[in-house]
Amino acid sequence: PVPWVMVGELFPASSRATATGLSTVLTWGGSFFITQFFLSLIELAGAPAVFAGFVAVCGFMGVWVAWTSVSGFVETKGRSLEQIQADLKL
Repeated sequence: PVPWVMVGELFPASSRATATGLSTVLTWGGSFFITQFFLSLIELAGAPAVFAGFVAVCGFMGVWVAWTSVSGFVETKGRSLEQIQADLKL
């Protein structure tokens, strides 16, 4: 649900439907991939390696969120989508 909420806030109305569709496909595709291949990965690489991979992905995303939080993203609270787009020059 979080990607769908974010997509609704990030994209203008003209491209929101396409972005929401792509977000839905990627979310369900990722869920399908993990569900289908988790046990196979456990058998192939072992549980510690598989969970270490998940930890690495989560750690990378944590670093990315921290970096983007301090790297000059514009404040969006209380501003319209048009004002934000003007600042970002989208």
